[in-house]
Amino acid sequence: MTKIIISSILAGVVVTLWGMLAWMVLDFHRDTFKNCPDDKTMATFMLGSMQEHAVYTIPARPQTHEESAVKEYVENVKNGPIALIFFLPGGGDPTMLREVIIGILINIITAAIAGWFLLKSTAVSQSYLKRVVFIAVLAVFASLAIHFQNWNWMYFPLRYTTAMSADLIIGWILGGLVIAAFIKEKNSRENI
Repeated sequence: MTKIIISSILAGVVVTLWGMLAWMVLDFHRDTFKNCPDDKTMATFMLGSMQEHAVYTIPARPQTHEESAVKEYVENVKNGPIALIFFLPGGGDPTMLREVIIGILINIITAAIAGWFLLKSTAVSQSYLKRVVFIAVLAVFASLAIHFQNWNWMYFPLRYTTAMSADLIIGWILGGLVIAAFIKEKNSRENI
């Protein structure tokens, strides 16, 4: 249990540091988001139209199952535009200190789950490299289950999807290097 706790804390910090490096230093996400033209006008319009922290959709989904409302929605989807707006009307802290702290905690919990999966798998008795690959496969699974599902169902751009997926997989390969160093069968011989 101690090894899972230690590896989870260390891996959680490593994954968080990778994320900070990817976003703030390497410019890994340069094309992940685009600036909205005339953002001040758009912000004023949104504040006048949307009041709560929510995800808003364009076109608006029908509030009834009446044939005419559904037909209008189908035409609006077909003709576009389509948008998802993640809206926080009150703004946030640009230092993102809260988000970093919560992000580390989420990554620690995620690392503990990955370590537990590794411990319960046959990979735990394999080489260090195979244990890292096991964690990397979990990251590929998460990427497909999250980012590629959003690409498919929510029309997320492929560039966004691939960048977010690569970020997730690289981060968890790095986290896997830490987890695999701690989580192994007691009597396993370390081969790369």
